[in-house]
Amino acid sequence: MNDSVVCQNVKRNFGEERPLRGVSFRLPKKGFFGVFGASGSGKSTLLNILGMLDDGYEGDVLILGKNPKRMSESERCAFRLKEIGYVFQSFNLLELETVEFNLSLPLQSCYLVKKRRREAKIRDALSLVGLDGYQKRVVNTLSGGEKQRVAIARAVMNNPSLLLLDEPTSSLDIQNQYQVLRIVRDICHEQHLTAIVVIHD
Repeated sequence: MNDSVVCQNVKRNFGEERPLRGVSFRLPKKGFFGVFGASGSGKSTLLNILGMLDDGYEGDVLILGKNPKRMSESERCAFRLKEIGYVFQSFNLLELETVEFNLSLPLQSCYLVKKRRREAKIRDALSLVGLDGYQKRVVNTLSGGEKQRVAIARAVMNNPSLLLLDEPTSSLDIQNQYQVLRIVRDICHEQHLTAIVVIHD
């Protein structure tokens, strides 16, 4: 299987709204891809389908060779935790907890990781996004750009094959926008994964 994502005639309706009207494409393994469009054009809807968070679509979807509709909810959840990193538009970080605590959550969900190994993986993930030494910082003391980089670090903690980012630069100034996109590009090349970035600008 040479494709990371395959969509064939994918449609998604929400009552009278039809954000996806027969979307078809395929993406190879390993690459950095963008999904562009105006607000309301179905970008986030598509990303939720690719992230196995929405199975109310019509058409055929394969994610890393797996058909989400042929998997149970528990199978989709386990697959998502191990194979898909998701960076949400609103970060979805625990604001009153430390960076270290937030980054440890994916590891605790998937594996029994010894403390020394967990600490090493957290250090490595923070180094990838340029936040060395931020382990003990409380999230609500960070800037928007720093929070976004923590969210990216959390998304790659389990070494996913597919990284999905929903409007990762929407709340950032131009300097941080470029920095975040450079970080994602570098992670994509270093970890040999597929990254899909939804962006309107």
